[in-house]
Amino acid sequence: MSGINKSKKLERNLNFMATFAIGTGTMIGAGIFILPGLAITNAGPAAIFSFLLGGLLALCTALSLSELATGMPKAGGSYYFISRAMGPAFGMIVGLGAWLSLVFKGSFALIGLAEYLKIILPIPVIVTAIVSGIILILINYRGAEDSGSLQNGIVIGLFLILILFIFKGSFSVEKVNFRPFMPNGYSSIFTTTGLIFVSFLGIAKLAAISEEVKDPDKNLPRAFILSVVAVTILYFGIMLVVNGVLPLEQLRGNETPLVDVANILAGRWGELAIIVAGFFATVSTANAAILSSSRFPFAMGRDKLMPDYFTVVHKTYKTPYRAILITGLTMLLLLFVFDVEQLANLGSIFNVLIFVLVNVSVIILRNNKKEWYNPGFRDPFYPFSQIIGIIGCLSLVPFLDILALIFALAVIVLGYLWYRLYNKKNKAVPQYNLPKYDREA
Repeated sequence: MSGINKSKKLERNLNFMATFAIGTGTMIGAGIFILPGLAITNAGPAAIFSFLLGGLLALCTALSLSELATGMPKAGGSYYFISRAMGPAFGMIVGLGAWLSLVFKGSFALIGLAEYLKIILPIPVIVTAIVSGIILILINYRGAEDSGSLQNGIVIGLFLILILFIFKGSFSVEKVNFRPFMPNGYSSIFTTTGLIFVSFLGIAKLAAISEEVKDPDKNLPRAFILSVVAVTILYFGIMLVVNGVLPLEQLRGNETPLVDVANILAGRWGELAIIVAGFFATVSTANAAILSSSRFPFAMGRDKLMPDYFTVVHKTYKTPYRAILITGLTMLLLLFVFDVEQLANLGSIFNVLIFVLVNVSVIILRNNKKEWYNPGFRDPFYPFSQIIGIIGCLSLVPFLDILALIFALAVIVLGYLWYRLYNKKNKAVPQYNLPKYDREA
């Protein structure tokens, strides 16, 4: 395809398990180990419906992403899809917003892993977060295959620990702890969904690394759909156990509720198991954030929307190492600016908007019936998945934090201004909507 330099292509070295682990691991880490206390503070036990609603919207969008990714398996994911459906101006805004959202997600995870480690070792949170971030930057610098291998081991261990947690915890659930079930009204469910939606950002990570997945027509749809389904089931089970074992008073403002529940269920050994699981899950989240978010400036650079500086691939490791370094350093700087809840909110807002545009992109490409759009997977529920995804995501916007909404507006303005100014000297690719696309380019 025009604008894609073949010497700047990335190698396909991620198999199904590594791809599934990148999406699943990051969703487990950010969602279930850090956010339950915040979610229950906002909505009470009814917060379980927030996770189910988030899972439904994520699944609808996962079907759209599966179709788009098998039709355009290129680095940049949502940026690439939307720019091809709606043009480079939309692409620039989405690419910038998606990159920032994933960077916020990575910083959020670094804080989370530091909080868990502090329970065992009295190390300042900021020190642990910075050291961990530097180590993960170096791992990703060396290659996606190393990063994928790290994810595989972590996710297998996490699933075993969490399934055991749910099984053992189900015998200690007390119905009285679910009353009052909805102390803050129905609107709190939607407000909380906006907060915890950052939990499902993993599917965007899968889209961003499409170019590095082996046999994308088969592995990408499986990874998208199965990761959302598996994690939503885990969320449901864990929220039932957490709400059923601990009274509401102990859950409000609790940043590590799984640790308290594990202590009740299995004493010190159970507590240690969850602490270790929480630490490595948030490591997984931060690792996946660095891996995938760095592909956005790389992809935009190939499309002449960002400087060529970001498109340089390391001769030995075959990674966009400059994009990785800039992305990682930005994550570290954010650690000094926002608290955990702010990062969760800022990471959610653009994800909601991107999910809307991803679903719209499928409708646009289906209706235009371009010959180059020939995905290996087509959503069997089209257009119902897209309609549910669009309406559901838009319905969350009024309930999102005002700071997050201001952030989204600022990104839209900044992205458009950057496109108008930068595109005067550099002709972006595509140069018009719905360009001809060479699948083998």
